[in-house]
Amino acid sequence: MNQTDLIILAVYLISIAYVIYRAIDSLEEQTIIRFDKAALAQELSEQRIADTPLSQFLDINFSFKGRYNFSDQPATVTGIIQNKSATATIAIDWDSSSMTNFAGKVRRVIHLIPDLTPDSLSEPQIKSTIPPGRSLQAVLTPEDLVKPNDDRTTLVAKGAIIDLAQVEKANAGQFALFSERQASLKFTARLLFQIVNIADGAKREYWAYVPCQFIIEKASLMEYFPWLPD
Repeated sequence: MNQTDLIILAVYLISIAYVIYRAIDSLEEQTIIRFDKAALAQELSEQRIADTPLSQFLDINFSFKGRYNFSDQPATVTGIIQNKSATATIAIDWDSSSMTNFAGKVRRVIHLIPDLTPDSLSEPQIKSTIPPGRSLQAVLTPEDLVKPNDDRTTLVAKGAIIDLAQVEKANAGQFALFSERQASLKFTARLLFQIVNIADGAKREYWAYVPCQFIIEKASLMEYFPWLPD
């Protein structure tokens, strides 16, 4: 390989490196949100209903799409709540449930249902009842994100449960650790369940608070370019 070939090869490699750099630089930073299922499983196994683990009565799952842009974090979480019992009826007391922000501030949970009107926020929320062996899909958001839609006839969720711009403004150090993937952000939905169990001819009522924890992490370059080292 002569000197001209080396120069051509060097220019080619520099061009490829520049294209990769521009591609990476153009990517908007993104997050991955996970529901901490392991923490829920431990909570349900430790709480007991008449000497029976709560996990025998109840299961909860939340799902999220793959990634979210920093500027487009979700305004809601969607969960499926399963009544695993053959004898108990489970009700969810939405007005006694809550959702925290990144700093742990407690906010009222709103169960988003069709035709929720602006007047609804001043009224008690109707409990959701799950018969034995059935499931409920619920869309939840904190009250401060609930706004009228464009024609002001119904309520919708607008904004982000965890606004990363607010995190950066409120706690620059915490946001820096998050951006460098040295720390995660967390928020929690704390749901109150009323469990009415009829067994051996007797009707018994129990109450249980169940925390559902969510973890937000900055997505790594591996999410975009699997061949690059993390």
